Amino acid sequence: MSDPGAVGPGQWPQGRLDAIARLRVVETAVRGMGTAERVIDAPYDQVWDYVSDLEHAVPAFDSLVRKMRVRGRTPLPGGGERLDVLSWSTGWPVPLPFDVRLEDGLCLMHARGRLFFVGMAAVPEGPGQTRFRHVEGVPLPGGDLLRPVFRRTSRSDLDRLARALGPA
Repeated sequence: MSDPGAVGPGQWPQGRLDAIARLRVVETAVRGMGTAERVIDAPYDQVWDYVSDLEHAVPAFDSLVRKMRVRGRTPLPGGGERLDVLSWSTGWPVPLPFDVRLEDGLCLMHARGRLFFVGMAAVPEGPGQTRFRHVEGVPLPGGDLLRPVFRRTSRSDLDRLARALGPA
């Protein structure tokens, strides 16, 4: 007996993860992440256009970043870009090189040598709103000890981002 509602071979249901769900998957694989998530009162396009301008936006809202410079961009098959970025931390004169994968709604930043990881993701939440997730951490042994610090700084960063983009 066959079920008319059953899915047959070649007809498997398609499952897709939005950018925030994809970032959560990465978080499970990278230890020591401090995370924060909130809804920002600004449309998705406005939020992502702002955030994806890494050189200007990240130093404006991320308390751990003093300056960023994109040194190179390479288009990726299927969309998005791979970026070569230098980031100067507050209180540290030496830049840290990052390999960055930037797609619509998702930014994954991995410092060379596994010294630091940053992830940002955004999805439309409703009319004029965007859900945004921010993660930071040190994915090295002992990095878990810094998770509360990164959770606190990620929350503060999202507050600054919301103020920069929210209603005036």
